[in-house]
Amino acid sequence: MPDDKKCELCMTNVRECACGRQAPAVIRMVRAMWGLVAGFFSGSVFSRQFRGKFRRFWTSRCRPGYVRRMHALRRGECSQCGICCALGYCCPALNTTRRCSIYTTGFRPKSCEQFPVDAHDIQDVTDCGGKCGFWFAPDTVGTAAATMAEKPEK
Repeated sequence: MPDDKKCELCMTNVRECACGRQAPAVIRMVRAMWGLVAGFFSGSVFSRQFRGKFRRFWTSRCRPGYVRRMHALRRGECSQCGICCALGYCCPALNTTRRCSIYTTGFRPKSCEQFPVDAHDIQDVTDCGGKCGFWFAPDTVGTAAATMAEKPEK
């Protein structure tokens, strides 16, 4: 056996392996499938947008303090360009004129109401060819907000 071969359970060199066992076939199959999926989506625009959707969902549900701090720095207003509604997949509430049909009804999802949470969201819109009406003011403390997007040009 080559020296670089690793044990599938303890991840040590096979010659130094103390367990002498192999991972079950199900675990080997899941690892192989995960490697294929991760390789397929590693650099695509879809994967970046999907990660952004997941990040916005996570922050809106699990990090309300962070959202409040970022919204205190957020300036501007929604230009209703519809780009944020089509990041990753197209929202079913987006009508044919690229406007949100539930924008003023009070039925918008929490992650939509809070968009953009931070400069990453504005960058996602910019990468898709849009221009978000929001920007983030520089933080007086000079932490993470110092790297945030500048005020858009009019």
